[in-house]
Amino acid sequence: MGEEKTSTMKLISDRVKGYLFNIDSIADLKINELQNWVVCRSGIKIEDIKIKDLVFHKGKPINSGNGVYIFKKESEILYVGKCSSRVFSERIPSHFDLRSHAWMNSLLVNLIGRDLKRKDKSDKTNENLLKFAEYALKILSWFLSISRIMIRRVLMIWKGFSEKCFSL
Repeated sequence: MGEEKTSTMKLISDRVKGYLFNIDSIADLKINELQNWVVCRSGIKIEDIKIKDLVFHKGKPINSGNGVYIFKKESEILYVGKCSSRVFSERIPSHFDLRSHAWMNSLLVNLIGRDLKRKDKSDKTNENLLKFAEYALKILSWFLSISRIMIRRVLMIWKGFSEKCFSL
């Protein structure tokens, strides 16, 4: 059984390279294979992301800029988001808004809640936001999909993870 899982992961790894993928490259995967693929992706460390990574991939423009993005620490998925009304170059940086009254910094709010094991608006302080922004920039990596169709499938996977983990 372990050998079968290893060969499946090699197949998945061989089929999809990089931090940007399209539904066509993973459309025939079963949910558990897609879940394993998501866990095994390395992505780009957040501190290494450049604006060009949010606009271009391998020298070609990311046309729609809409889809799913995932923040994770090693194999642990910490946040799955969808980008539909804004492009990636606008949405990803907004997660690092350090103002306590900001409403798009849900990654930081999620990390604060996980650390404190509760959800309380009073924990969204400038001090906590700064602390978890520094943590996220050093530790987390991300990758994304450009297919809106993919949103439903990845969010189904996230639901499975969030049942095991504390989430906001």
